[in-house]
Amino acid sequence: MSWLRGDPLAKALVGVLVAAGVVLITIFLVERAAREREVERALIAQVSRLAGDCEGAALIPSERKILVWDTAENKMSAAQSRLSDTVQGSASDPLLTIVMVLPERREQVGTYSVSNAPAYRVYVDVCVVLWPERRTVGQASAVSEEPPSSRVVQEGPEYGDPTEHLAELIESLRP
Repeated sequence: MSWLRGDPLAKALVGVLVAAGVVLITIFLVERAAREREVERALIAQVSRLAGDCEGAALIPSERKILVWDTAENKMSAAQSRLSDTVQGSASDPLLTIVMVLPERREQVGTYSVSNAPAYRVYVDVCVVLWPERRTVGQASAVSEEPPSSRVVQEGPEYGDPTEHLAELIESLRP
């Protein structure tokens, strides 16, 4: 690379080539992520029909990766990133356990004194499905953290966050 030392044109050319490489890698990664989201949505569209068949206590086979899908938001659940790295799955895994997070239920557990806004505990049910078998293996429920007992005065309700308890529940369903 000694030829670069005195030649500003060569340095500029190398800079342009490096920038072009970065742009191409970025485009590749964005396109790959978009394809992965399409595969996830197609997979979930097929699995969502099974939610009504969920019965009994869930158990997640230990040899499978896990994908946690929020059916109300139609996207990956925040609990997915709280699972240990060794069990986090994606739609491209050949054997997969899909944990479908069903729409949450809320129970008012308090009222903030100044704003009169309600405070809610949140309950979430999950339906566990084995893929590619398309077989439900049970259901389970998690309860949120309690909403804060006090907060800065603001309008609107406050909700407990079920994310951490949901991730703990999912991990506990593995043998």
